[in-house]
Amino acid sequence: MSTSVNYGNILSEIQMNQDEIDYMVKQINEMPSDGLMVEWGCGGSTCKWIESLRDNQKLISVDHNENWYNRVTRAIKAEFGDVSDKFKFYHIKENFGVDHGYGNSGEEHPIGTNDYLLPPDDRWFDADIFFIDGIARATCAMVTLLKHTKKTPKIYIHDYVGREQWYSWASQFFDVEIVGDVNKKSTLAKLNLK
Repeated sequence: MSTSVNYGNILSEIQMNQDEIDYMVKQINEMPSDGLMVEWGCGGSTCKWIESLRDNQKLISVDHNENWYNRVTRAIKAEFGDVSDKFKFYHIKENFGVDHGYGNSGEEHPIGTNDYLLPPDDRWFDADIFFIDGIARATCAMVTLLKHTKKTPKIYIHDYVGREQWYSWASQFFDVEIVGDVNKKSTLAKLNLK
């Protein structure tokens, strides 16, 4: 489940299906002209979101992994140059020496994510779109539920399909809508406020 790209000859794929990417780009296009998207986790998708923003739209991202943060930062600089007028990026490492890993249920544990869950940006919870694709995803969804400021924010969690049990405790607070084509291995879910 990946889509080939070339961002600065540094990032060669987005860990999403093309239908998921197209869906999220459509959501960005439908944001207000001064809309804000925030994302937990980074990668080739971060570059795609930057590429999709209109002039006054903004993206704020946070990642816990220093290697990914540095790699994505290099790719953005190589591909787009200075995008500081529309993009802010935070690296907030895990506390207490915790390594959440990837692709296992341990990445869901919120231990050590205190600062990661609440990035030091006053605009974070004023977002129109929340894209959750990092560690402690269910906890990120709950924090968003508790702290969002817009009446009807769009909240998405990637890699939901196939990991429903990882998120079951949090998803009971939302109406979960699978978006994208599951036959094409789409794993993207929209968490609608109840």
